[in-house]
Amino acid sequence: MVVCERRVYFEHKYGRRTTPAQRAEQARGIRAHAAFHRESMGANDRRASLESKPWCFIATAVFGADAPETVGLRHFRDRVLRRSRAGCMAIATYYRWSPAVALYIHKHPAVRLVIAAALSCLVQAGRLISKVSRRI
Repeated sequence: MVVCERRVYFEHKYGRRTTPAQRAEQARGIRAHAAFHRESMGANDRRASLESKPWCFIATAVFGADAPETVGLRHFRDRVLRRSRAGCMAIATYYRWSPAVALYIHKHPAVRLVIAAALSCLVQAGRLISKVSRRI
């Protein structure tokens, strides 16, 4: 890009001056950028933000993506595990190993049944703990 020396000198001496049309376009660009950022980050809808993280590999392989058990485990991850450092470490470990485990479960129906029974017990225990903690 070539810049005129006179323009550089003028802007240095008097400051950069923009026309009303340029200022209007700058404001339009800033508004468009803000709208794009809100839309892409889901800043207006916390529920959509939580639902946009469907990385429950094992539960999805066992029950399906929209099953109540899978949704319950996602809520447990978001509401309980993410609140502590140990929970975040458990989530990171899960994300590291669970895709391979989910693939194995998908290929072996007998293992899927065993994991489904174990996860169902875990989900039921979580529901029971949730009910008890609400009463306290």
